[in-house]
Amino acid sequence: MAQYFLQPSGGGRRLNLHSGLNTVGRNPTNDVRLSEASVSSFHCEIEVETDRVVVRDLQSTNGTHLNNEPIEEAEVRPGDELRLGELRLELDCETPVIRVPPPPPLPAVTANGAAQRYQCTRCQKVWEARHVKLLKIGRDSAELWFCPACSGRCVPVDKDFLTDQPVAEPTLLNRLSQTIQIGVRRQ
Repeated sequence: MAQYFLQPSGGGRRLNLHSGLNTVGRNPTNDVRLSEASVSSFHCEIEVETDRVVVRDLQSTNGTHLNNEPIEEAEVRPGDELRLGELRLELDCETPVIRVPPPPPLPAVTANGAAQRYQCTRCQKVWEARHVKLLKIGRDSAELWFCPACSGRCVPVDKDFLTDQPVAEPTLLNRLSQTIQIGVRRQ
């Protein structure tokens, strides 16, 4: 959620608004206390909701104005000017930066957009990139690909070479062996 605050037009410290109802005025019990003589003790309320900010005048002596128009209640947007008595304030907001990790890499594709395929040097089965196991080695991240069926080394194959070769699909047992490691002790 964005953090809203009021910035005095002539400079000065910004006044933070919390989520929910904020009372504004000269009285020390207000959430936002202003020492300007033209501001009433309980001048207005500023309600910060999830998707909007609403200001309500509390029948103040000198009134509440939004962009030089007198108001009783109005929605305020960042950049709008509030005038409480003679004090001018601008509503501003900061939106927190949320960093989302990048999605996992997509399988390698050939120039024509088809998924890259790999052939096992041991069992000779052909696999799409999403099925083979990738191992990155060293600082330069050299990549080695391994067969999901026999754990043999896989090498990329040319698309033209594969026109009539079926692509292997991992069996249920192969998929389970990738997720479950069962130790077997030989005697």
